[in-house]
Amino acid sequence: MTALRIAGNDTLTRTCAECARTLLDGHDGPGAVARLEQLAVHGARDEVPLDTIQHAIHDAVGTALDLAAACGEPDLAGRLRRVVEVLDLMITTVATCYLRELRILIDERRHTVRAMTSALLAGNLDAGPAAACGIRIAPRYLVLALAADLADDDEPLRRLRRVSAVLTGRCGEDVLALLDDTGGIVLLPADRQGSGELRALVAELTDAAEVTLLATVESAAVPRIPAAAQRVRRLLGTLTALHYPSGLYLFEDMALEYQLTLPGPARDRLAAVLRPLEEQPDLLTTLRTHMRNELRRRRTARELRIHPNTLDMRIKRITRLTGYDLTTVDGAWTLRSALIAHAHHAVAG
Repeated sequence: MTALRIAGNDTLTRTCAECARTLLDGHDGPGAVARLEQLAVHGARDEVPLDTIQHAIHDAVGTALDLAAACGEPDLAGRLRRVVEVLDLMITTVATCYLRELRILIDERRHTVRAMTSALLAGNLDAGPAAACGIRIAPRYLVLALAADLADDDEPLRRLRRVSAVLTGRCGEDVLALLDDTGGIVLLPADRQGSGELRALVAELTDAAEVTLLATVESAAVPRIPAAAQRVRRLLGTLTALHYPSGLYLFEDMALEYQLTLPGPARDRLAAVLRPLEEQPDLLTTLRTHMRNELRRRRTARELRIHPNTLDMRIKRITRLTGYDLTTVDGAWTLRSALIAHAHHAVAG
């Protein structure tokens, strides 16, 4: 069969019937098998469900058996044995070739998705390869940066596959992603996701990964994707270093944190505020935890598993070493800013 395409049930039914008759009669076995292999390949490429092809095979063989019975074939038991053999051969041939072709198609699409994501992140706007694989390039994307500590997990690749499956299931085939076992960048068409949907998506990704997952996002037109990706990555690194809780952080809500990580004398001066605490990690951890708990004394003490009075003593030591009083508005604001700048220095090395 040359250049077979499964345009409808007629082609599928006719081909299966012809192959079934040929194999049942014991003629041209290799030729019929080759036609079945080609049928499976084109079925996978034309997105014909495998069970549709298998049902057509069963119908064709059943029809041939009914015909044999109607004609009063003397050796009906032998004919039945031959039917079982042919049915096994046809089903096995089709399933093997179909699944092999499907894996090839999936690998091709995965390669194209990674290549297109890399290209968009690099500022290359050529959409030709994506269009060839049926991937639509949207005019605007949500640039989503993800960070998870999957590297120490026993099965990072399996969990990465589950994260990818959630992305495709929730966002469709147009989602573009570059992910590894610690996170990565996802590009989502901006017209499909509101902040509520994004938070639900990140929560579902967290459940799939079974680890704490941090995410930052910014909306950008295609030409501005590289700059947006750089910003969300920078912000994500800072949030990770500050041990922010799992969840989605919108870029517009984290403008202060991002601004304080930009190069300049102000950032360096703020980072230097916490230098006296670097040799006393318990104080640095106390300050970070207390800030994250919005200066709630009992909650911080409970999280650190210390007595509230011990927390008060640590806060006094922080004030003495840094020169800024955490119990005042100005002191707390300065120390919070210093934490952000210091965290960025830690990430940048």
